[in-house]
Amino acid sequence: HGTAGHLRFSHFTKFSDAVAYVRDVRGMKLCGVEITPSAVSVCVHPFRGSTAFLMGNEGAGLTQIQIEACDQFVYIPQHSAATASLNVNAACAVVLHHFAQWAALPEAPRDGFKFLEAAPPSSTPHSGMGLKQMRTLNADGSIAPRGTASTATDDDGHESFDPGALSLFDNESD
Repeated sequence: HGTAGHLRFSHFTKFSDAVAYVRDVRGMKLCGVEITPSAVSVCVHPFRGSTAFLMGNEGAGLTQIQIEACDQFVYIPQHSAATASLNVNAACAVVLHHFAQWAALPEAPRDGFKFLEAAPPSSTPHSGMGLKQMRTLNADGSIAPRGTASTATDDDGHESFDPGALSLFDNESD
């Protein structure tokens, strides 16, 4: 909850705009977290520079359009047949932990039994974060007019809402 104030949230009305922004404006590769034939275990840290991660729906995984947009794939090895996949929040935590190890990000300082917290640069409380608080961006990174974040369309013009595919967050300091 406390990390929400350290992130900048962005919303895109089309998945293709989000992909274009990640690639063209931010210069990132798109890594899908999905069990595909070309997926590599996240444990071997197969990352290549600045990376945006695309997490699939817990039930159906990534859509075909999302799969086609990805530059690479990672999967999380399972050591039990008790479940087909992890909860998307747990999966995201595992993948981001491995990425942080690969990127050699420094560990946060500790004090006793807790990590020290930095004061967030944002004053928006986590419980108040929603589409109305997000900035809606165009593919080129320019801010779209207010009011365009209330509904979203897929690339064929069908109204949809998939926050995992349409919303991005990145470090406030960028």
